[in-house]
Amino acid sequence: MKYGFVRLAIWVVCLVGAAGAAQEWWPPAPLPGYNIFNEQQEVWLGEVFAEELNLEREVGDDAEATAYLQALGERLAAKSKRPGLRYQFFLIRAEGLSAFALPGGRIYVSRGLVRFCQNEAELASIVAHEIGHVALRQGAKTFSRWLFWGLGVTKVGDKEDIRAKDVALHAQLNRTKDFQAAADLFFGIARGDELWADKYGIWNLYHAGYEPRAAVEAFRRFDALEREGRHPNEDPWKRLLELLFASHPRSGDRANLLKLEVPWMKAKPEAVVDSEAFRALKARIETTDEHG
Repeated sequence: MKYGFVRLAIWVVCLVGAAGAAQEWWPPAPLPGYNIFNEQQEVWLGEVFAEELNLEREVGDDAEATAYLQALGERLAAKSKRPGLRYQFFLIRAEGLSAFALPGGRIYVSRGLVRFCQNEAELASIVAHEIGHVALRQGAKTFSRWLFWGLGVTKVGDKEDIRAKDVALHAQLNRTKDFQAAADLFFGIARGDELWADKYGIWNLYHAGYEPRAAVEAFRRFDALEREGRHPNEDPWKRLLELLFASHPRSGDRANLLKLEVPWMKAKPEAVVDSEAFRALKARIETTDEHG
């Protein structure tokens, strides 16, 4: 009994020590993974993707909104696992609920997503998630994996070489019906990437001084929207197929996993939830929507 108590005491001390360490940064450093891109090549890869998708035409011309989003993003990026990268944040005209990151630090957020967010902390949680994708270098790793699987490519050169390999890879994907993307879904790589970005995002949010529970609440509200589109007597086989092959886990599951992170975070009474700048941005976007 005495030795059992000692073991219990040691376990409690270790747990408290782990919780203390968690205040610095709970997630481990990003795993190296398979990545053939150095940092400059990763930036070029993001530029190639942006040009290919013609994203410049999607970016709005609201300079004040862009400046706000850039300042918000830089606050988060400074507390990320990759603070030295030159991040760029863009507000796009799309009214759907979308945000995405390209390799090298280009992050895009839709107007519709800003309208969906109830406060600045919710918007920051989404931006932090996208920064997580960049900090983990997931885009570069995915492209490295696909280049090797599809073309046997193990190294890249300058921006034009990356562009040429991107064109060749797209041709290969067309021939094989997106074999690499299907393999990522089958092995759960895409879903795993999302969950890791969630984990990094909520800790990034916390260390940047925002209320971390905003990330949980945002996913709960995403889940409510998803539930509206589901049949009340959903086929369990459909649910199983989603779990096995969907690119993203369900938002309700993500909210529940993020909720498990919060107890490790020491509460900060000064944590930011909202700001006048966010409310002004949201009001301007809603006014623009009303009046075209």
